[in-house]
Amino acid sequence: MGFNFVGGDLDQGFLLPPDMREWLDPDDLAFFVSDAVAQFDLAEFTASYRRDGGGGAAYDPEMMVALLLFAYCEGVKSSRQIERRCRRDVAYRVLSRNQQPDHATIARFRDRHRAALRAVFVQVLRLCAEAGLVRVGLVALDGTKLRADASGLKNYDIDRAVTAIGQVEKQIEELLTAAARTDAAEDAAEQDKHDDPPAQLRQRQHRLAALRAAKDRLAAQAAEVQRVQDQRRADYDAARGKRGVRPAVKPTERALAAARRTNLTDPDSRVMHIAGGLMQSFNAQAVVTSGQIVVAAEVVPQAVDYDAFHPMLDAARVALDQAGVNERIRAVVADAGYSSKNNRDHVRAPSDRPIALVAVPTLGGNNQPDCQDRPDPRFSKDRAFDRAARRITNPAGRRLYARRKIIIEPVFGQMKQRSGPRVQHRGRDKVNTEWKMMAAAHNLLKCWRHLRTVQPAH
Repeated sequence: MGFNFVGGDLDQGFLLPPDMREWLDPDDLAFFVSDAVAQFDLAEFTASYRRDGGGGAAYDPEMMVALLLFAYCEGVKSSRQIERRCRRDVAYRVLSRNQQPDHATIARFRDRHRAALRAVFVQVLRLCAEAGLVRVGLVALDGTKLRADASGLKNYDIDRAVTAIGQVEKQIEELLTAAARTDAAEDAAEQDKHDDPPAQLRQRQHRLAALRAAKDRLAAQAAEVQRVQDQRRADYDAARGKRGVRPAVKPTERALAAARRTNLTDPDSRVMHIAGGLMQSFNAQAVVTSGQIVVAAEVVPQAVDYDAFHPMLDAARVALDQAGVNERIRAVVADAGYSSKNNRDHVRAPSDRPIALVAVPTLGGNNQPDCQDRPDPRFSKDRAFDRAARRITNPAGRRLYARRKIIIEPVFGQMKQRSGPRVQHRGRDKVNTEWKMMAAAHNLLKCWRHLRTVQPAH
């Protein structure tokens, strides 16, 4: 008696044409993404295509958006991986309508429609609101570092850029001299000359152009930061001698030193502190509801968080209004990275600004709510600091602040576990699109799981 294995015959043909949709469960994520995208307003995508039917045929934007959104839900961000899965994965073949767009087409679509893809985040948020998942009485604000697609070894200051420019110019001169000698030798031997410049020369010329652009960018950044620092120093000196006027923070050389460095691979990235040490990164910010729905996601240029406090709340309000959510944000919790006088003393439009529960610096540098009873005495004369300390140390404030880590930290963990801690693109605009698509995928998965629970498939 032989082995009892499940049999299969590759030579067996289909008696009828197969319907690939029957190979997936009725409540599969692919069907949910397809149905969701079918409800989206894709006018911003189709506006860039010809209406007269002329030109080469293009893939339907509805199919491409569904394919990209499903890929982000599975943590697949590479266009080459998406292309392979459109050939080998049933769910991808169903979403692509049994077509196989190549990786270049997928990458060009994503790059061409960056702004429209960012707007998909709001449309997914509207879907979550219709499912009853968006409740914004309490929200949490925090940032996480995304590793850039760039090496920290490619950071240049002005002196290093000038030195590198001189070295590359010397190398180009040597290559041109060698090419001239080769041409002369070929002329003497009556051989055909190669009109194209050597590949090594083209690489050096490209690097020289990048270095010169970096040098110009560094000079402009340093001039702007120097102007701001000079103005701050003048304001500080003017206010220091006046009674009853609290001087602004005295400017330091840290901001100026940061502006003197740029990365040759991705100039928009910065050297930031992450779990593994100092890495070339982006600062990705998010506002998350108590139900772990992301209502705002932006990549900010600064490595610090406190400058993003009010812009992120404004972005959340705009996204909620566009999604049809009129509920007012009543309170926002944030860690000590957002502690600044401007953020603690939220006096702008007090009628509609949420209560800010921001951790304040304490003795020993511990910013946990249980250790807020001994605030740092250096801020004892700051009334806004005293109000923030009292707000976060009363019983209600403690309970609300304690929810911060269980609201937003798991969201960052899930998004990075799914898509990885490193971005696939370069430049703040492209990384911002990637971050918003990651947030949209997170919200879509939350909505799909919720609807599967309340409306199980039969």
